Amino acid sequence: MKYSRNATVEGVEGYEYISDETTFDNGDLDPTNGCFCVDECTPFGARNITDCRWGAPAFASFPHFYLGDPSYTENITGLNATQDKHQFIFRFQPVSKKKTLMNHVIDGISFLKL
Repeated sequence: MKYSRNATVEGVEGYEYISDETTFDNGDLDPTNGCFCVDECTPFGARNITDCRWGAPAFASFPHFYLGDPSYTENITGLNATQDKHQFIFRFQPVSKKKTLMNHVIDGISFLKL
């Protein structure tokens, strides 16, 4: 994540950070991210998180492999990544001393009861 700008949302001033191409880098773009490449490296834009999921094959990426290696969009039909729909933006207000809670919606998983 990199600093983007000071932002005001509903009258509250804070800082805005945005995702960039190094968020899911494997070391191709930034050598300091090479430590995220375990065993076989995937092209940048997806991170192998299998070890974090008790051995279940899992990868993290932005929707539609936004900012990812062109090989994803060249080899997967139907992807259309756009900044306005798929960029991750994190805004925070540093003075309030309130805790931040981030939620993620999960649906379509039959064995998970929400």
